[in-house]
Amino acid sequence: MAGVSHSTDKKRLFGTKKESNPLPAIWPVHQAHQERVETGHQVLTEYDPLPPSRRLVVILPDAELDIFSLAKHLWNLAAPDRRQVLLLIKPLGEENEYRSRVNLTTLANLIRDSRVVVQTQVVLGMSLDQAARKYSQADDVFVCFENHHIHGFLKKKRLADTLAQKTHLPVYTLKGSISEMTYPILARLFDFVSLAICLAVLIGFFFLEVWIDNNTVGTFRTILEILAVFIEAWIIAACATRSFRI
Repeated sequence: MAGVSHSTDKKRLFGTKKESNPLPAIWPVHQAHQERVETGHQVLTEYDPLPPSRRLVVILPDAELDIFSLAKHLWNLAAPDRRQVLLLIKPLGEENEYRSRVNLTTLANLIRDSRVVVQTQVVLGMSLDQAARKYSQADDVFVCFENHHIHGFLKKKRLADTLAQKTHLPVYTLKGSISEMTYPILARLFDFVSLAICLAVLIGFFFLEVWIDNNTVGTFRTILEILAVFIEAWIIAACATRSFRI
């Protein structure tokens, strides 16, 4: 009949209409699956076209790289549309910082010309995903190696997936093997000890402040509490400046 439409997404039960809503318990699973699919679309390979962008944020592993081939590849990505390039690297240890800066400078000089503006940034005191959120802009595209992994809480995670999840920006992955340098065991041990000291300081000063509160009065109590807080903050800051690595 003209002007009448019939819906096919509703079921009838004893003459009444019943909505085919998904069960509440299944909805989070469906939503999580949809989020994973959307995240997957953000991670591109060399066979995919490069998304429109003003700048490429290139995250490099602290590893031995073929700098000349990499520079040519990045220039080919940036030059046609005059994209800017930001090179990021996180040294695995303080002893690697100088070498990382030299590699960044060399790579930047090989890419830079009248059409491509290149900047560099050494990441210290934060994880790569924290640095990605700090230095990225809304119209950026991340570039990283497809087999670049970072340490997670229990296991390693692929950097490209982490960038897509944390920033919601496109990630363009490069092929090629990288022999990522291992983090020195002694440095890991030192970081663990420093972190343990910070936790011990927090616990110790908590009990100290409780003791001061229970055994002193008046102005003397206030002075001791202020001194305790300042000393606690100074010790924690001294430990934290070791830049616990993730």
